[in-house]
Amino acid sequence: MLDKTPEGDLFMVRNIGNQLSTAKGSVQYGVNHLASSLLIFIGHSSCGAIKAASGDYSTLEPEIKNELDTISITKGGSNIDGVKTNVNNQVAAALKEWADKVKNGELLIVGAVYDFADDMKQGAGKLNIININGNTEASEIAKSLSAKPTAAQH
Repeated sequence: MLDKTPEGDLFMVRNIGNQLSTAKGSVQYGVNHLASSLLIFIGHSSCGAIKAASGDYSTLEPEIKNELDTISITKGGSNIDGVKTNVNNQVAAALKEWADKVKNGELLIVGAVYDFADDMKQGAGKLNIININGNTEASEIAKSLSAKPTAAQH
């Protein structure tokens, strides 16, 4: 559970593959009009969209194919590697869209993987932060997560 009382606190957008491109208007609304200061892309282990995108999905419905076409991962790779790549790709896309807000400290963009299958060997059911504003270096992420926030931070 991310928040016990999400009403008015969280603006959530869900889609297959946790993609920015197919939900851009909704995400823009949250960041630009609701002034969200935190944008999180959360992938998950054993993701069906990633499994489909890494294989042949040509027989699926056109609308689903359109969604899967925007997921750029290696065909035939492991599911968890595809999940992590996709999360990092979404963070990169968001960083391009909101570079000024990130630079000005108005927006923090985070990529995470909810690993309920323990594919990352960090513990089943753990939310693993894998990207903070484009930084994917584990030691730097750990420093960021342990740092005391200042008034300008999120």
